[in-house]
Amino acid sequence: MDDIVAIKVTYGKGKKQFFLTWGRTFDRVDHVQLLKAVSKNLKKFGIENIKKISLLDSLKEVLTERYFFEGYFLMAQKKIPFGSGYNRWRKAMSKKISQGHEIYKISDYRPINKAFSREITLKQRN
Repeated sequence: MDDIVAIKVTYGKGKKQFFLTWGRTFDRVDHVQLLKAVSKNLKKFGIENIKKISLLDSLKEVLTERYFFEGYFLMAQKKIPFGSGYNRWRKAMSKKISQGHEIYKISDYRPINKAFSREITLKQRN
C-alpha cells in the first residue's frame, strides 16, 4: 500500500526533515515525478540547499517523528475514491502536490530551549 508515503529530505549540513504525501499520484510505480514535485516546493518549509530526497520504504520509518500522527490523521480523513473516480482524484492530487499542497511536514527540529519547560511547578502556600 503506497497511498500515503513518507519522504526524507537531507539538506544543508546533513539536516533531515520528513514529510508525508500521497503516493501513486504521478505514476503507480515510479516515484521520481512525485519526488521532483515535492522537491520544488521545499522552500515553503524553509528548506534550501537540498542534498538528497528519497522515498522511504514504510511509514514505520517515520513513526517517531514529532508530528507524524497529526499529519497522518489529516490525510486519513480524506477519502480516496477507488473505482471510477480514482483517476480524477489522482490527477487532482498530482496538481495540488505540484503547487505545494498536500505535503505534510512531520518533523520538527527547532532548537531546544533548556530554560523553557512544559512542566509547571506549583508553589506551595505556607
